[in-house]
Amino acid sequence: MILKKQFFWSWKITTLEEVAQDETNRVYDMFVKTVARNRGIDPQVVRDTQAGLLFGENAVDIGLADSVMSSGNVIKDLQRKDLIDRARNTPKIK
Repeated sequence: MILKKQFFWSWKITTLEEVAQDETNRVYDMFVKTVARNRGIDPQVVRDTQAGLLFGENAVDIGLADSVMSSGNVIKDLQRKDLIDRARNTPKIK
């Protein structure tokens, strides 16, 4: 048993399992908010996956992935984007 401060003036006796569940819930909520923010989707969409794995078009359909492509095409796409970023950041000579 653990004595846990609940509010400024009250205490609650809790178990290690409750403490672990509280921490799991806190980290999961942080994960959901981060994924939703970074993917530009509603947090409920992330929660509705129930922490499952989505592959291919299923992930694209709900906004967890941008597209489906081969690993070779991923590398080409990243290289192309890197070249574009470099071109944008190259100082112009006057």
